[in-house]
Amino acid sequence: MWSLSPALLRALDPETAHRLTLRGLSLGLHPRFRQRRAEPVARLFGKDIPNRLGLAAGFDKDAEAVAALAALGFGAVEIGSVTPKPQPGNPRPRVFRLPADGAVINRYGFNSGGHDLARRNLDRLRPNQRPPLLGVNLGANKTSENVPADFALGVQQFADIADYLVINVSSPNTPGLRDHQTIDALGRILDLALDARAQTMATPLLLKIAPDLADGDVAEIVDLALDRGIEGLIATNTTIGRPADLRSTGPALEESGGLSGQPLFERATDVLTAIREQADDRLVVFGTGGVSSPAQAQEKVRRGADLVQLYTGLIYGGPALVKPLIHAVSKPARTEAVTGLNHLIDHHGYRGLIVDLWGVMHNGKALFPDAVEALRRARQRGLQVQFLSNAPRRSASVATLLDAMGLQAEAYDGIVSSGEESWQALNDRSEPFFAALGPRCFHLGAGAKDANMREGLDFAFQDEIDGADWILNTGPASSTDLGEWLPLLKTGLSAGLPMVCANPDRVVMRGTAKELCAGALAEWYEDQGGTVRWHGKPHASVYRTARASMGLCRHEVLAIGDSFTTDVAGALGAGIDVLLVNTGIHQSDLDGDLMAGVDRLSAEKGVRPTFAADCLRS
Repeated sequence: MWSLSPALLRALDPETAHRLTLRGLSLGLHPRFRQRRAEPVARLFGKDIPNRLGLAAGFDKDAEAVAALAALGFGAVEIGSVTPKPQPGNPRPRVFRLPADGAVINRYGFNSGGHDLARRNLDRLRPNQRPPLLGVNLGANKTSENVPADFALGVQQFADIADYLVINVSSPNTPGLRDHQTIDALGRILDLALDARAQTMATPLLLKIAPDLADGDVAEIVDLALDRGIEGLIATNTTIGRPADLRSTGPALEESGGLSGQPLFERATDVLTAIREQADDRLVVFGTGGVSSPAQAQEKVRRGADLVQLYTGLIYGGPALVKPLIHAVSKPARTEAVTGLNHLIDHHGYRGLIVDLWGVMHNGKALFPDAVEALRRARQRGLQVQFLSNAPRRSASVATLLDAMGLQAEAYDGIVSSGEESWQALNDRSEPFFAALGPRCFHLGAGAKDANMREGLDFAFQDEIDGADWILNTGPASSTDLGEWLPLLKTGLSAGLPMVCANPDRVVMRGTAKELCAGALAEWYEDQGGTVRWHGKPHASVYRTARASMGLCRHEVLAIGDSFTTDVAGALGAGIDVLLVNTGIHQSDLDGDLMAGVDRLSAEKGVRPTFAADCLRS
């Protein structure tokens, strides 16, 4: 029981300790964690959850202690694996501790009370006893003659009570089960499960995979998941491998079964990273395997986990581990103040920088010498530097402007601009929105400075809105009053003209004065019912383009910007850490006490930068 210490429980054999723990939980003998945070940390499957920590399947197979586990503070509780018919699993002993490695070997073999028992236990839960997110992990009976049908039965049995369902073909302890991880076999299982779901509720469906799969096999499973339209993947189950650096000794090392715990962390996290990089935001991904500390939980989130699941860590850390892990995977309570870029590179191992220009590198009139020197030193250390600008003109034009300011091409590796993204979409016209645009375009822009946005495109551009089929909005020149543009915008609305906005910024600092940008006009236009296609920060596609040019994963990149609305929101939405510098749009809001201002604006804007500094310096 968890009223006993983890050390005392470890004096018992593992399975007895597990049964006592479940019994104690069901009797209410457990701590309770009440979170002070009122706002939800994430939204998964249409539900708000207070934190990103979940309990993995295997702990509460038959839903005996769901209410108690919810009271511990988990944002999600996953029961199972549950098989259609009751089965005892493999003979005891079947669980073995490797304490020197913080690991466990188990060969339970899907011991389960069956669908009916788990369903009765779930039906008894009152609404206030349910966890924020309830998952049911589905298994197949050992003697099943039709494994896909077993999973379909689970979908039928639990779709109306679970918040998500998991197809588990990755347990190593049921003979032949992992053979169903081949693409053809998985396709048959998913097709039958989706057919069953179509007859009941559209409960999200996830697939749990093994860490022992080759990288190419993982990639094929991601493609299959996207093709079939399931909602997510769980990375990963236990491993049949035995790492050479295990420190434990004794007969337990020779036992067969799945290894879980700290030795699994690296491989499970690599699989998680690969899934997230390939699927981007098209799949929900749970990170499972090897979490026993706040730092490891945070790393799962950095690598792209929407939810971090815990199990083996509880065996060694007990319930006291839950609270620090919840804090670790939730939104940061505070932004970290930093004095220089070198500190962040040293402590977080970044290999690439995605850097805003206006407000970070210059003020529209002159470069910031400290920022230029910081990037020079970062590149000396081997970091790649990509500028990511909401400039409403093509990247080559931005490079020409930087050169005129004194920032030559050898100071960076490339430029991605919102104007370039817009131009490429207009040139390609593969998306239905762009394919439907008429031939005549009214260019609402800043004259010659934005002229290269017209070059090479198969449209007739005009400087009057009458007779136009659509609007290319690159922003006015040197304007501070939105009102002067409203008559023009109302004409576009009356004509039903769609708009392409090549710069989502609302305002920009030119020296110490604020000027309107294209985003201010587009925002008003959209608020009044107009159709707007946005390109640039905070939209994720520009971050994907910048990262792709560097060949780096999300966790290897730091974004640097000056705006909450575009830079902070965009980087966080793309899964990238972000440094906010106070040399741009928020100077009047953040001067004085920088961190107090960051806290205030974070609450106001609904996003919080990872780091903050007065300026970009080494």
